[in-house]
This record gives sequence, structure tokens and C-alpha cells, in this order.
Amino acid sequence: MELSWLCKRKPRKQKSMTNVEKTTHADIAEILPRYKQFR
Repeated sequence: MELSWLCKRKPRKQKSMTNVEKTTHADIAEILPRYKQFR
């Protein structure tokens, strides 16, 4: 998954990790409805 890849890429910076988590949640919220439309 892309999430684990991002986490492994920058494990040292905790602030970047929190930002990544916020962006991933926003991305998931946008991607899920589109994914359901394709299915």
C-alpha cells in the first residue's frame, strides 16, 4: 500500500507523519465514493 510506503520513507519526522495521516484521510474520503461508482 502507499500508506506503508510513505511511513517507511520518512519515519524520523513525526510532524510530517501527522500531516501525511491528515492528507491520507482526506484522500480516502475522496477516493472511496469514486471507487464505489466504478464498482
